[in-house]
Amino acid sequence: GTFVGGSFDDPAQQARIEAIARACEATARGALPRIVANLSSDDAAVRMAAIGALRRMTGETLGYRFDDPEVERRSAIDRWKTWSAGRAAKSQ
Repeated sequence: GTFVGGSFDDPAQQARIEAIARACEATARGALPRIVANLSSDDAAVRMAAIGALRRMTGETLGYRFDDPEVERRSAIDRWKTWSAGRAAKSQ
């Protein structure tokens, strides 16, 4: 889970945000599932960075809003997981 400039799994908020930003800048498509995983973060700033990166990389939000209640975020995260799995299958 390490990406230059931070780790997607780092307990430190700033390290996760840096990993997300670097993946977005590099348009690291292989990082999409890791960014999607950060949509579930307990930290609103990490969730905001993750959806911002996904929107810049894909042009989509799939209805995800980082400040929505957890139950609404969960539905959107499921859509992102399905979308991400479909992209991974196409690239094989």
